[in-house]
Amino acid sequence: MTTDGGLQVEVDRVACEGHALCLVYAPEVFDMDDEERAVVLLDPVPGELHAAVEEAAGNCPVQAIRLRSRAAS
Repeated sequence: MTTDGGLQVEVDRVACEGHALCLVYAPEVFDMDDEERAVVLLDPVPGELHAAVEEAAGNCPVQAIRLRSRAAS
């Protein structure tokens, strides 16, 4: 997903099981909260981190990360 208008990231906190793989792929964008659930640190995501966030979303074992173009908002 390549966008010129920016990339928005959302974590489904109900689906997230705290595997933390998103932190492996995009530690600048994700962190874990006190409930061991992923949270988004940067929204929208800067262009240089799009590939990392796409990898994080693609490798989430429970598909809890949703990406969308800001232009589509």
